[in-house]
Amino acid sequence: KKEEFILQHSEKKTIGLAAYIDASGMLTKEGQDKATSAIKKFVKTAKQMDVSPLYAIATASLRNAANGEEVLAHINQSLGLSMDILTGEEEAIADLHGVRMNIPFTDGLVVDIGGGSTEIVLYRNNKVIYADALPMGSLSAYTQFVQRIIPTAKEIKQIQKTFTGYLRALDLKIPSRLMIYGLGGSIRATRKLYNHFYDYESLNVQMTKNQVQSLLNQVLSHNKEVQLDLVRLVPERVHTVLPGIAILQAICQEYHLEEITVNHHGVREGYLYQKLYLDR
Repeated sequence: KKEEFILQHSEKKTIGLAAYIDASGMLTKEGQDKATSAIKKFVKTAKQMDVSPLYAIATASLRNAANGEEVLAHINQSLGLSMDILTGEEEAIADLHGVRMNIPFTDGLVVDIGGGSTEIVLYRNNKVIYADALPMGSLSAYTQFVQRIIPTAKEIKQIQKTFTGYLRALDLKIPSRLMIYGLGGSIRATRKLYNHFYDYESLNVQMTKNQVQSLLNQVLSHNKEVQLDLVRLVPERVHTVLPGIAILQAICQEYHLEEITVNHHGVREGYLYQKLYLDR
């Protein structure tokens, strides 16, 4: 029997730490303060709910920041935590466990498009062939390439060209027809738009490359109604959802993959699963 746990409470605060990385690669004081404030509230909630043990993890924004270790030490000291910064591989493996809690697949490509990085796991015959993070996510792509709120077609192409370069450097052998198991805020936001745009049930978790491309094209063609849908449906991701779609489409195109299954579990659930059931 596969071990399970039941979610009792979920709380999220979107900060966008990747936007607080300065020209020298440092997380700014403002970004540090925002992170500390958000974590402090989570710690308070956990204590009120008598959570023990309490696990805290940091991912790409601190991992990629030049002063990440220093910021981590300050947060741990001020809040009495022992938070760890996950490596790219550790984050990717946690993503894999998060997906496989719901879907016990044997072959697939796990893709987590976060704000500051994109994790990829190639899983074949129940074995990890490759697992790591690429140094571009939806928010860092927006910050680097996009001038206004909605990207232009040219900016989307720049994002895709850069990300495709990262993919080619991996030199992975990906069989066609492999399913993409997508997770993370960008892919979930894409699913929300996708289901609305194509009039699917809100619980639908299947997307195709061609229909996602059509959705992207509609927004880039300055279709005002579709752009308003961004504001209505994903207000906190208006600026990052299209860069996220661009990254997803770059993966689909480079590896000739057609289908995406969206998963609601992610790195947090996968990490907790590892701690509760695999690391004992």
